[in-house]
Amino acid sequence: MAIGSGHGASHGASHGASHGASHGASSGGLNISVGPGAGSVLPVTRPLDDDVTFLRVTDGFGERNVQASLWAMTIMPTLMAEIKMDDPAFGAIVVEPHLVTEDGIGLTANDELRYVLANRMANLREYGAEIVDQAGAFDHYFQHVLSISPATHPQTARLIATAIHFAGYVGMHWKLVHMRARPAQVCPGVLPMIPTPPHPSYPSNHSVQAFAAAKLLVLARDETDDATVSRYLLALAERIAINRERAGVHFRSDTIIGTKLGKEVAKKLATTDPVRRLMAGAKAELSNLVGTTTQVGENDESLP
Repeated sequence: MAIGSGHGASHGASHGASHGASHGASSGGLNISVGPGAGSVLPVTRPLDDDVTFLRVTDGFGERNVQASLWAMTIMPTLMAEIKMDDPAFGAIVVEPHLVTEDGIGLTANDELRYVLANRMANLREYGAEIVDQAGAFDHYFQHVLSISPATHPQTARLIATAIHFAGYVGMHWKLVHMRARPAQVCPGVLPMIPTPPHPSYPSNHSVQAFAAAKLLVLARDETDDATVSRYLLALAERIAINRERAGVHFRSDTIIGTKLGKEVAKKLATTDPVRRLMAGAKAELSNLVGTTTQVGENDESLP
């Protein structure tokens, strides 16, 4: 009993610490320069001199200071009234897991677990840090690729957060329809490198959410999927999605269907008034990102 308790405590502590650290780091990075005081904490122990400390500056919080993901929560009821979780377009995508194909070919057991079974140490070395970080919020990955922050591009940040938030609801609805076991439940020897989430495996919500955000940004910019900025956004979404396979918490088919579902969610969101307004704002904020077809080479003299 004592040995089991000790092992459980140490294992729980290590998982809790890593997961908590990733969530804290993600949240801190996400909120920096957003909240009052630029969202930062200064290494001070005393306030400014009493002569100025209590001079009133404002009585309002300021809408721009509201965290994008929390702001997105306020429009969820409106979006849910317009887009049903069991929309037939969603149902046509989320087929029974055993019917999922890749490039028209059915998936074998090895196909389903290819990313976790192959190159485990290489995956840990090359992707381990981001896998742990992405276990929590990952809005900041899209912000990084676009070189923005919630303070400089509030409409874009809210668009990303809205896509991720709403897509999470859609994905969870279909998870509870299919109730697919996680890789660690089907094959305990997988031994995931992060804690297995306490909800069904299919479809992958990280995949649904990442591709919903990426595709909605593509639509907001009136671009095709093969435009320069679009390719970066969609490549990032794929990276986030496949990282869940590398971690050992998703099957390949979870990701395949999550990708398709996420893109469909984006298209549905783009038809709603609240999201259309965000898209217009994001398009204006991102107007400086024109993109080119020029490859950056070792001897490229066009670099600044």
